[in-house]
Amino acid sequence: MERCSQGLRQRTCRVCGGPIRHAEVDEPGLCGPCGLRVRLQRLPEEGSACLLCGERRRRALTVWELTGEPVCHTCAFHLREMRPWPTRLDNVAFQMQRERRANHRP
Repeated sequence: MERCSQGLRQRTCRVCGGPIRHAEVDEPGLCGPCGLRVRLQRLPEEGSACLLCGERRRRALTVWELTGEPVCHTCAFHLREMRPWPTRLDNVAFQMQRERRANHRP
C-alpha cells in the first residue's frame, strides 16, 4: 500500500499495482479494469443457459466454481447459501425450481 498526500493509506491492485478507488471495487484486491477482466473470463461461452432456471442472458450467467457449469447469479447466490455446497447440480435443480413460475407457465 502506498501513502497518499494526506497520510492515509491507499490500496493498490494486486495485479497491476494501480490505485483502487472505492467505487470500482467488485473484486477484492483488484482495481476496476483488472476486476472487469477477471469477471469477463468467468462468463460462460455463447449460447449457454443456467442449468437450474434456464436464464440465457450471458451477462447474467457465471460459472459454478465446483463443477464449471453455467448458472445465473441468482441461482449461484442460492447455491452458495447451501451447506454443504452442492458438487452436482442435477440433484439441486428440482429443489430450486421457482414455484410461482411452475404454476403459471405451460
